[in-house]
Amino acid sequence: MRIATRIATRAAASSLVVAAALALVGLQATEQPASAATAEKAAPVVTCTTANTKLTVTEVSRPINHLLLRATNTGTKPCYAYIAPFLRAGADAQAPLAWAEETTPQAVVTLEPGKSAYAGITTSSPEGEGGAKEKTLGVFFTDRNGGAAGKEKTLTLPGGGVFFNSAATVTHIEAANEDGQRQLTRHLLVDHGVSRPAYVGTIEESPDVQARFDGFRLACRDVGVATGDEPALRLDRLTQEEGARAAARLCERPGPLPGALVFANDQTAVGALRELERRGLSVPEDVIVTGFDGIPLSRLVRPALTTVRQPMVRMGEEATELLVRRLSGKGDGEPVSRMLPVTVARRASCGCEEKPLAVRPA
Repeated sequence: MRIATRIATRAAASSLVVAAALALVGLQATEQPASAATAEKAAPVVTCTTANTKLTVTEVSRPINHLLLRATNTGTKPCYAYIAPFLRAGADAQAPLAWAEETTPQAVVTLEPGKSAYAGITTSSPEGEGGAKEKTLGVFFTDRNGGAAGKEKTLTLPGGGVFFNSAATVTHIEAANEDGQRQLTRHLLVDHGVSRPAYVGTIEESPDVQARFDGFRLACRDVGVATGDEPALRLDRLTQEEGARAAARLCERPGPLPGALVFANDQTAVGALRELERRGLSVPEDVIVTGFDGIPLSRLVRPALTTVRQPMVRMGEEATELLVRRLSGKGDGEPVSRMLPVTVARRASCGCEEKPLAVRPA
């Protein structure tokens, strides 16, 4: 499920601008607090600009009136995407609109070389006023003080132009499931030297489930580790009981135990931890175990579970909003795609110590 927050803006058609907060795809676990002092200590990291990133803007089929902006780090060093970039819809836009404070990431976004971040843009809605068809989108990055960093990049909007009105909105952005799993798996292969990882998935067929396995396979391909076209095991349900059974089956197979058990969610990984302990095996010394979702239990088990953390509270808020809109007749009944930031949480189950993370104020 992909869901994201919205920013509603009101402005004259001649100065329509969408401000987009970037979130790293496959964010590394060492998430940096959103302060200039912390960022400065993390050298050698430079500020993201249009000079060290490749920018593309494309249409999405659902929801309607949406665009997807992608920024990929083309440099050789990680770069910081401070606060939010500003997007100018149309050559006549005079100044960027202020972006909503509640959509600001709670950490400075670190974009690794070759990695991408996304902004989902709502261009118009029936509630909006005025508007015009614009042919270009101007992109500015910001520096650590909120000023302009580098030069503006002008992108050509798809389809010969896109209509913007005063109801233009921007979705807060997320790393996709694929990218989060890819970063986590790469961490195991590169940083921990795992050469025989085993992915434990499910028989369920859904875009999210497939994306996680795709991310696993891509990471293996990146590093040159052989992997099959199917998970090591497919479970009927993603529960603790099924996770325990999966660990037992893998332990009882002929040959050595895999170097890492990469589970499709946290519940199955927690079940595996308990089964491995029952068998007298030590995590991570004998085998690494990882999950996906970042549920509260993942921090409470011992060893604490390395996982890809999703913003559960915001996902619930967005799901509730969509449900209310649908029940009130405001929704169109079609599936809605949203994006939210995910982060890799490196913990004891892979042999790491969790780094302190910025906390969202209550």
